[in-house]
Amino acid sequence: MNFLPGAPPDRIYEGDSLSLLVEFSNKGAVNIEEGRLYISGYDREYVHLSPLAPTGLPSFRAEGKSYYNPEGSLSATAEYYDPRVSMPEDTDVFDQTFKVTGCYRYRTEAAATVCLDPDPFNIRPEDKVCITRDTTVGPTGAPVAVTYVQQTSTRDRIQFRIGMQNVGGGLVLSSERGYVPLDQCHTELGRDQINKVEISAFLSGEALTCQPDQVRLVNGQGSAFCFINKRVDEAYQTVLNIYLSYGYRDSISRQVQILRLPGSDGMY
Repeated sequence: MNFLPGAPPDRIYEGDSLSLLVEFSNKGAVNIEEGRLYISGYDREYVHLSPLAPTGLPSFRAEGKSYYNPEGSLSATAEYYDPRVSMPEDTDVFDQTFKVTGCYRYRTEAAATVCLDPDPFNIRPEDKVCITRDTTVGPTGAPVAVTYVQQTSTRDRIQFRIGMQNVGGGLVLSSERGYVPLDQCHTELGRDQINKVEISAFLSGEALTCQPDQVRLVNGQGSAFCFINKRVDEAYQTVLNIYLSYGYRDSISRQVQILRLPGSDGMY
């Protein structure tokens, strides 16, 4: 998200109109549905901002990037407007901060090519098509990234330690069975409502058991063990699909000075 130039301006006079124009885009691969926009941080006694329909509604949808849209689309511009701002008496400069908060559900979709090897320590001499090694996952544009995949395999069990990190600069909102506290994301949140990510993983289309299946991020990072009991008789490559579900909160702010018009109300 970002404010358009001059909206809001750095300073205006009492009695002037005020417009806030916020443009936003989705740089990840997953569409945002039913996102929420909130504006706060200012004194509503003197500034009365209202969203201008249809672009300024407090909910939004943003399409993600794709093969035909590699940068992600400029989804919309939200506009908030007050036709006439006021300010307290007996003051000549009134500083106001306008904070716009965007909250939405999101999902990280990552894939890693892994080697399933019944003899990862090469005890038996064998010409293998692949070897087991730790894997890194490339960026997907999502605010929570899969950072590494560490593999431990035996003949009858395949296990991965999957790392994740908040790389978006905002706050992770907890997701529990798909529920994210979007209605109160711009106000005070409890400890159980932040920094938790649901994880699921599939190997060749088969679901893995992940422990924990809801990971708490500490200092923005966390990990889970995902495994499946499956017999492997020979080494081969396949794909590990990883899905992280969570909510996310981004915010931007701008300070505006409201000035009393020189000569009004006996000032100056």
